[in-house]
Amino acid sequence: MKTDTATAQTAIDKAIAAASDMGRKAGSNAAHWIIQDSWGGRVTRGEKEAAQAFLDAFEDGDDTPNPPNLSGEWADSETPNSLMESLFDEDELELEEVQDAQDDICTAWEDAASDAFYSTLQESALATIDA
Repeated sequence: MKTDTATAQTAIDKAIAAASDMGRKAGSNAAHWIIQDSWGGRVTRGEKEAAQAFLDAFEDGDDTPNPPNLSGEWADSETPNSLMESLFDEDELELEEVQDAQDDICTAWEDAASDAFYSTLQESALATIDA
């Protein structure tokens, strides 16, 4: 398939934006799973202490939960290939420009996932402490 560079770049720009949106959703969803088990609905006592412990560890740079990534470590989790396949049709995946942009697209997903993950955890922890 032959395409011009401008058309390919437009598709790539849209894919980067979509990957960011998908990453934000994945990060927020992952954070909510941690919240419910750490200081949320599944916790019957010690919610404020758990939320404060997370904030302290986060601020000190200590061990905190890891955000979702594209490693494919967990069953049915996103990988670079599955992300690209969800953003482009089969013909577009063959384009050199699209293949060259894979790292940028994956970085957009992972950066957005990480940002949403940690901001969701922080916001929830602060709300729990202030409640």
